[in-house]
Amino acid sequence: MKLTLGTAALLASLVTGPALAADMAARMPVKAPPLAPVPAFSWTGSYFGVNVGYGWGRQRTEFNAGFGGLGFGAEERQDVDGVFGGVQGGFNWQVGQFVLGIENDIQFSGQEGDTLYSLGFGFPGGPVGPTLAANHELRWFGTSRSRLGVTTWNNQMLFYVTGGAAYGQVRSTYDLGVGGFPVASLDTKNTRFGWTVGGGMEWAMAPNWSIKAEYLYLDLGREEASVAFLGTPALALESRFTDHIARIGANYRFPIGGAAPVMARY
Repeated sequence: MKLTLGTAALLASLVTGPALAADMAARMPVKAPPLAPVPAFSWTGSYFGVNVGYGWGRQRTEFNAGFGGLGFGAEERQDVDGVFGGVQGGFNWQVGQFVLGIENDIQFSGQEGDTLYSLGFGFPGGPVGPTLAANHELRWFGTSRSRLGVTTWNNQMLFYVTGGAAYGQVRSTYDLGVGGFPVASLDTKNTRFGWTVGGGMEWAMAPNWSIKAEYLYLDLGREEASVAFLGTPALALESRFTDHIARIGANYRFPIGGAAPVMARY
């Protein structure tokens, strides 16, 4: 049987057409499905953490003594420095780029300072006459504060200001000696209340974890004490304690809803 040229071409196209179409389809690029959107990081939720820092405190005490119509006044200023550490906890609520929060913390403090005052004449080898040894300790302190911050750097860096109430226990001891022998002593220990203000920054370094650096100024207010001799006030003291503290810390977060935040992908 004879095939014409047109018939042969038709048969060839019927055989090779599907194969060519399949080959072209295999060579065409395939578009990958779009990635699912990454949930935005949020600071909303509660947290708990630890911190450590150093404090530069100052105790100022005014003395007013008088007995039998005689009197005198003096002032003492003593640096009270040292390391402290403790725990903190709070809650954040984020609205847009702004974060509102409350935080409470409690610290165990090793801040201390002491001075020996010579109240008489001295010569090489030691004081002669009355001496006064003063020692001051900030034994513990805490704060209850509000925080207001703004986020940046993909919402994972928080810069904030903070302020609120401060409280702590200050212990002061005074030992009076004459010629190296103890004569009298005064020991005061009380819990003081005042205020604090400061600021800091916090970085969400991993899901549920953040680290922070913070500065606070504390004013624990004024306290008064008096000493009576034979039923008559003989010595009145008025003291004020202020402190500058710098600390670093880490927090573990509990986001609202219980799900850990997903960090941004790049």
